[in-house]
Formats: sequence, structure tokens, C-alpha cells
Amino acid sequence: MESVELCLTVLQLDALPDERTLKRSFRKAMLEAHPDRNPRNRQWAEEKSREIIHAYELISDELRNRNSTGKSSQSWNTAGWHPDADEIQHFRSNSEKSGPEKYQVIITSEARYAMPLRWMKTVVRFDEVDQKRGFHGAMIMHNNRMYPVFSVRGRSATARPGHALVLFEWPGGRAAMVMAHSVEHFYTVEMDYREIFWSRKSDGTVRLLRGGQALLFPAFLVPAMQSENQIFGQTAGESGMPV
Repeated sequence: MESVELCLTVLQLDALPDERTLKRSFRKAMLEAHPDRNPRNRQWAEEKSREIIHAYELISDELRNRNSTGKSSQSWNTAGWHPDADEIQHFRSNSEKSGPEKYQVIITSEARYAMPLRWMKTVVRFDEVDQKRGFHGAMIMHNNRMYPVFSVRGRSATARPGHALVLFEWPGGRAAMVMAHSVEHFYTVEMDYREIFWSRKSDGTVRLLRGGQALLFPAFLVPAMQSENQIFGQTAGESGMPV
């Protein structure tokens, strides 16, 4: 897949669509290629699903570029991401452990986030915590517990006045995620693992893809989900074995 035109073909589109049409085409294509609907040809279904996700993300980026600049690019380089790059990784659910999971969806002025409720403890303001400097980066103290501070991309970050921090705890670890923008809305939603795909971009951003929605997912939680065998990691050229 090398161009916007090929991506449009994957989603059976004749021209660059509006956002609603793109989501509708993505849902239709994902349903047709879903591994559970193709039990006799799962390898094809998984490869096709990855291809659809590639196409959806590129066209989404293209629409954002067009809206912000008024121009339409025609290459992967302009979109800032190539699906064959070594850093790109995709994740699918372990069908043997598939089931409903509750997520907290948080909407800010800049982004939409999805966070697993079972590991999400609380949200605190900057002035409610003590910030310290740890060996590997910034740390905060809350209720006599230390949390390393990360961005949503999983990189060490520093909280500043006006920031909110989402505290997570999971078996074997804990972390605080910085949110620099004010929360506009939040709600809880139950999702089935079989309806979700995850995609990690070359900049470290992990997106949760479901039903045409793309939500940012805390990158530092991906290893914990893999350790529980909830999801499998795949690079663009791999066959889908657990990593």
C-alpha cells in the first residue's frame, strides 16, 4: 500500500470522503474481514484487517491535513507514517480470553482517550500531589504511594501546574499519566475485546480502534495487557504470534 488512492480502494471509496462516510466504510470493511466471520481463513482475515486499519488511519490523517492546511497530500511521507516501517506494531485480542471490558473515555479539547477502568484508580490535580525526582525520571507521591510519570505515549514526562494526572495500578506496576488539557466530557463504555484493534505508530502513540472510532490508549499499559495474554503484538510483517 503506497498511496492514498490505494487506501481508498481498500475501503471501497471513489474519492476522499468526509469523516462520517469514512467511518461507515471502515465499519463495513472490518465486519466483512473480521476473523470470527472467517473461521476457515483466519490468517487472511487478520492480514486484511491490518490492511483496513492502515487505510483508515492514513485517510484519517489525510482528512486532518486537508482540514488544517486546505491541501490534500498524495504520499505516505506527508501523512507522517508508513505502514511498513519497522517501528509500527499492531495488536489483536486473544480470542480465548475475549470478553467485555469497561473503559473510561475521556474527551479533552485536543484528544479522546480510552482507559481500562480496572487499572484506573483516580484522577488528581497537580496541586494534590508531591512531585519528586526519581532515578529514571519524574515521580509523584499520592497517598504515600510513588508513581512514575509518563505521557500517553509512554515516555517519561513532568507534571506542571494546571495539569491533571490519571493514576493507574496493575499487577506488578503503577504509573501516573499527564493530561495537559482540561477535560470536557467523560463517560464509561463496555467494549468486547473482539471488537477492538490496537495500533502503535512510529511516534509511540497507541490508538484503540473500534467501530470507526480512534481513541488514544496509554502506551505504558500495553506490556501489562500482553503479560496477561489479553492481546498479541504484531509488526506489519509478522504472522501474529504472541510477543
